Amino acid sequence: MELTLMVDRKVLKHYSLDKDEVMIGRDKSCDIVIENVGISRKHTQLFRSGGVWILIDLSENGTYVRGQRIAQYNLNDGDEFWMGKFSVLFREPQQSESFKPAKAASHDNIEGTILVDQRAMERIAKERSSALAGYITFPRPDGKIETFTVMKTATWMGTEKSCDFRGAGFGVLKRHVLILRDTTAFVIYNLGKWKPAMINRKEFEEHVLKEGDVITWMGRDFTFHLGAPKL
Repeated sequence: MELTLMVDRKVLKHYSLDKDEVMIGRDKSCDIVIENVGISRKHTQLFRSGGVWILIDLSENGTYVRGQRIAQYNLNDGDEFWMGKFSVLFREPQQSESFKPAKAASHDNIEGTILVDQRAMERIAKERSSALAGYITFPRPDGKIETFTVMKTATWMGTEKSCDFRGAGFGVLKRHVLILRDTTAFVIYNLGKWKPAMINRKEFEEHVLKEGDVITWMGRDFTFHLGAPKL
């Protein structure tokens, strides 16, 4: 994968990265560090799942594709995404062999139209079918235990209506906690500086979830389990 970092359309640096996860942000631990007050400590993450590169916005200020703010976006070779005045051009030559854009996406259709050859579709389906299964259990107000199956690539906790688990209060972000699911693991990210989530009563920034891990957020406990829910 190749990424080109630009500011005001001027190239700052080219990156050639051979890894399945890439973090972009202001923090020194990021793979691509952008030292600017408009960039969050961990602003945007790219990760590969089932042969597809997925872009996840982790910031308050937003990540944009073709002028529209995204929460999650499947990247195609040649896509460009924006973080404030900075932009990143995404290139993956191998992807071009399997994914052939039929036409450029309009502002009204940010996903665009993608034609995928049959062999690529079969390969992706096979890889995705082997993805890990997981679910979360938590008590309801009436004392009964509710089960939430982690099916999506990104599961969110926050104040935003689109979040899977919602909370409210001072210091709670629109997207406060993120659980990423791919073919190998479930990884949870703590994005809130105030009222942070905890794993097994300990603070964390990033954690690979294991069977029985307890996620505490907004005074509630959520227990993570590997595998399919028991009927």
